[in-house]
Amino acid sequence: MPKISPRLVLAALLLASLPGEAAGQPVEPSATCQGEAIDEGLFVGVNGTEQWVTVRGCDRRNPVLLWLHGGPGLAMSGQAPLFFAWERYFTIVQ
Repeated sequence: MPKISPRLVLAALLLASLPGEAAGQPVEPSATCQGEAIDEGLFVGVNGTEQWVTVRGCDRRNPVLLWLHGGPGLAMSGQAPLFFAWERYFTIVQ
């Protein structure tokens, strides 16, 4: 029997927990946000290396969801529309 990666299980659980509207087309967060929205991008020093970090959400009081991804030279900022539905419930930091 093949061994199942814990990362694969976590990814499947996250996808299964997507809000209902995430199944359709992405919705711009500004169209659905109420409350104290946040949309910032800045360089942050991480272990002596400057990393680009974005913080987006409909209400900055929501719990933070830290999205760690990529590797050397792999930017995921173009995938931000995938998280628009989540921004109603979480503050997404990537």
